[in-house]
Amino acid sequence: NPVRARVANLGWATHPITRNAPGCDPHARCILGSPPGAKRSTNESYVPRALERGAQLATRARAQRVIVEGGRALGVLAKTSGGATLTVKARATVLAGGALMTPLLLLEQGIANGSGMVGRNLSVHPAVPILARFGHAIAMQERVPQGLAIEELAGEGVMIEESGNPPEVIAVALPLAGA
Repeated sequence: NPVRARVANLGWATHPITRNAPGCDPHARCILGSPPGAKRSTNESYVPRALERGAQLATRARAQRVIVEGGRALGVLAKTSGGATLTVKARATVLAGGALMTPLLLLEQGIANGSGMVGRNLSVHPAVPILARFGHAIAMQERVPQGLAIEELAGEGVMIEESGNPPEVIAVALPLAGA
């Protein structure tokens, strides 16, 4: 592999990135969804299991506030994309709005922050793409995206990962280049 040879010339080593994707098809287009369902996204893991156990799923609704009575979360008040108000009451309330929206909802209401840590210590994974033209074919889209890493610069906070995306995804990153 010419890329591995050049990396080796620098004294660096590549290694496979550990993936939690049993049953992964390395020729799948993971960035566009996992045909075998190996990515373990919520639509493949938590949602079907919750529905099997009697959960109800509301789509295109945005949680506006947590319904709290007697110091206990009893549900959420939401707005649908059509503007209707949706009230959901449940024995257990789980907020899963992600690392940004869940803390915002909690902080707006001043709840669940006895530790003072809600919304603190967020760590994100910024990425800078580096694209190149090679003199030979590299069919990166035929392998798992983010399948290899180089960690020689990890002590400086830099992780180098290859990202073999399908050509149509890479094309979006280059809207003003090429013929």
